Amino acid sequence: MAISLPVAFLRFGLISLLVSLLCTGGQAAEPPTTIAVYARHTFRGVSKAVPPGTINLPGIGFQFSPPMFAYGMDAMPEGLRIAETVYPQGLRTAVEMAGRAVGAKKLDRRWDLIRPDLGTSRDFETALSIRRGLGGNVPLVGVPSRDTEVKDFVTSFDLTVLAPETVEEFRRKITPEESHVMRQSTAGFLQAFQQAALGAVRPVAIPPVFPNGKSEAPIFRETAKLAVSMEMASAKGPPLRVLFDKTAGPTDIGELIRTGLKVSAARWIITNPGSVGTVQGWYPIHYIDQLPPGSRQILVGHDVQFFFILRSLGLISLADDFHDGPVLPLESVIFAFRGDRVAVVRLQVQLLRDGSAGKFRPALLWQGSRSEWDARLARIREQLESHPDTARLLRTHRQAEPIVLKVDQE
Repeated sequence: MAISLPVAFLRFGLISLLVSLLCTGGQAAEPPTTIAVYARHTFRGVSKAVPPGTINLPGIGFQFSPPMFAYGMDAMPEGLRIAETVYPQGLRTAVEMAGRAVGAKKLDRRWDLIRPDLGTSRDFETALSIRRGLGGNVPLVGVPSRDTEVKDFVTSFDLTVLAPETVEEFRRKITPEESHVMRQSTAGFLQAFQQAALGAVRPVAIPPVFPNGKSEAPIFRETAKLAVSMEMASAKGPPLRVLFDKTAGPTDIGELIRTGLKVSAARWIITNPGSVGTVQGWYPIHYIDQLPPGSRQILVGHDVQFFFILRSLGLISLADDFHDGPVLPLESVIFAFRGDRVAVVRLQVQLLRDGSAGKFRPALLWQGSRSEWDARLARIREQLESHPDTARLLRTHRQAEPIVLKVDQE
């Protein structure tokens, strides 16, 4: 049966309208992509007024007297240069990787804000340098702290509000395999350090993690001093020449620093065990999870928080922490949320042979559904609520409101 011309036009118009509505509806339903970054501050400063110290471990036959450096509050100029000129490109690459993992076709390069922990100046200075590297027009916000009182729970907080777990409670959480990995990494660092500094290698055997019921094995406390010295010296130049007035020669100082920082990671585990460590990761994770859709934020904080963010989410295990590498200066974790998809990317700096910072290497840690992400957060919350101190903290804490920081023209 023939169709009249008006009916044909009407049918064509209805079909066109339906196609248009479907296309428009599809575009409107396109979910926004939320990007959140947690970046560790750059290299720590070096105090010139600290006399040489002694690393004394008679139990394993190790004693050495390098010129020790104190923890400085300011960031080193070389580290800030890297934050400004090298880090932004690495961050863009990592963000693009995270975006692709959640199905985002193209992401713009805008940032809503940078939020540093204002408890120490090196975090603020790192944020300033990142801000300059991103064009200098990103709002800077934070919660001002007074003296050592840190009010901003997004990035860090005072651990004295929590009672530490007993050694017995924590010992049960460390498997023999994990303890072996920690001791092996520490022994490797001490042997490599001796070879680099003295040209000789003496066998090192590390005792169990908790000898004689002590809450912290001295081996980690003492060797962490060396690790910190190596890291801070690398901000000024090849560490051996800075520390010992000696050329590096064939020694791979970059590998030595990486191995040394694994020892620092071991100490973080011991001094921030169980629920105490988990709560340090919870506040940044919870904050990031609650960001408005489409938000783009950068948080700048400490290595301890970075470490426990990944551990709390189950993205690195105790043994893998030392196998995959330590938390290096300016290392970051990027979270991407889009619709029902979530992805996590780790951005790690590559240390060159002389110990200086090289390029940034992104790696996809995890991708999954929103329900899988929510299940991970629920497990963290359940763990915290099972401990009296952290349960009380979750009930009583009220997040301080950040303010926009005025930055002098640079």
